[in-house]
Amino acid sequence: MKLLTCISLLFISLIPALGQQDTGIIRPGANFTNSFNYNLFYMPRSKIVEYKNLETKAEYDSIRIVLYQEKLKNYEERIFLADSATQLRKLEADFWNSKLLANDALLEEERKTNVHLRADIQRIRQSRIYYFLGGIVATSVVVGVLKD
Repeated sequence: MKLLTCISLLFISLIPALGQQDTGIIRPGANFTNSFNYNLFYMPRSKIVEYKNLETKAEYDSIRIVLYQEKLKNYEERIFLADSATQLRKLEADFWNSKLLANDALLEEERKTNVHLRADIQRIRQSRIYYFLGGIVATSVVVGVLKD
């Protein structure tokens, strides 16, 4: 019986020491003795929570940075495409402007030619040869009528 009592007292005395090792938590107002050879560091729970929150925020911020970099890359592509589209529109406008100017030049030449041709027709109508030929034809008609 004595042996059983000694063993149970030994186990009862070891329970707090085992409890401290297993949980790793120092309760407020409790005493702690370092029975090991290495250094132990203590930090309040509020600091641990703060550091965990900072770690989470850092991870979140790193993800945001990656997303912002992708967004920036997309904006650069959009700017490049918009500049290319603007340049293509300008080239197309210049092409059609040159076509219109060429057509205007051709139409102007045609108008000049038409004016010259109308002037020639007017001149021919008013020329003396026209009247002379008209007189010959009229005279021959009169002579032909009188001979009969």
